[in-house]
Amino acid sequence: MRRKHCEIKDPQEMIRILASTNIGRLATVDPEGYPYITPLNFVFHEGCVYFHCAPEGEKLDNLIRRGHRGRWFLSNLTNSKKCAK
Repeated sequence: MRRKHCEIKDPQEMIRILASTNIGRLATVDPEGYPYITPLNFVFHEGCVYFHCAPEGEKLDNLIRRGHRGRWFLSNLTNSKKCAK
């Protein structure tokens, strides 16, 4: 990670952050290798992140093609000032 001061390793802090917001972004890769970012509302419940997904579409296709792997980014975080630099 480039900005080590922004890295969060404490599991309890991760849970606090996930519980403090309901907006995130799911980053996947399209068939041509380009990033595809989807804004999502989500729910964090009992250690799992849940989000709505249509039974077909580019987001789901990208996840399936890449072995159900993507990157998750959160929005509207509290206490994110230290990483704003």
